[in-house]
Amino acid sequence: MFEFLKRDPMKKRKKEYAALLEHAMRAQRAGNIERYSELTKQAEDLMHEMDQIAAATQGPGDEDQGMGDRR
Repeated sequence: MFEFLKRDPMKKRKKEYAALLEHAMRAQRAGNIERYSELTKQAEDLMHEMDQIAAATQGPGDEDQGMGDRR
């Protein structure tokens, strides 16, 4: 009934993902490649987590079927 009041679990993660990439870029530009690698790995892990959440929230039959062989 109050579905519209539920918080979007992806919103916070997307913001965190963008921040990690921003920090990684700054570390790379500063020449700190080790820190850049650590932050990029964290961002990739977070993206994987976001993909899992997105897959879990899709109901059966909600998969994107694309155009495929439709004519």
